[in-house]
Amino acid sequence: MTSPTTSISRSASRPVPPSHRPHADSRVPRAKIESSLGIQAYNSYGLSEMNGPGVAFECVHQQGMHLWEDHYLLEIISPETSDPVADCEPGEIERILMAAPELDRNDLIELDGLDEMMIKVELSPARFDGHVDLLVQLEKRLVDKLRAEILTKPKVELVAPETLPVSEGKAKRVIDRRTL
Repeated sequence: MTSPTTSISRSASRPVPPSHRPHADSRVPRAKIESSLGIQAYNSYGLSEMNGPGVAFECVHQQGMHLWEDHYLLEIISPETSDPVADCEPGEIERILMAAPELDRNDLIELDGLDEMMIKVELSPARFDGHVDLLVQLEKRLVDKLRAEILTKPKVELVAPETLPVSEGKAKRVIDRRTL
């Protein structure tokens, strides 16, 4: 009798998109999937707000994902010029959060009312030394930088590592409770 891994790897003749949340570096979980199942795994990106998976996928070259341009138009613009920014350049919120070494890359944006925004972001476990005054300073610094960039004053809530949803089905990164 063959093991399930053997029968899966022998029957896998199609690309297999892994069902994990993409991270800045997804090579480790991908390598684990590929080696344990004997398959070639491809990264994918989707949002439940945009019809679930299917916004972008990797091709056989695995050098990054390709947007499904026949269904989506992606454009990030410069706040200074209103011109499109160069490929792979992050947007304002992402750029500010990425620049703070005290933070992890997991965040959640909640929208309420006309211009009420709460950005919840996980602290990096390796960077926090337990001093509450540093957290207060970090929150203020983030609010000031975000307000200068997005022209609205968001609330920032720093949360403990691994407390925001990651993969209950598809993790939701933006919760929009605004009504007209």
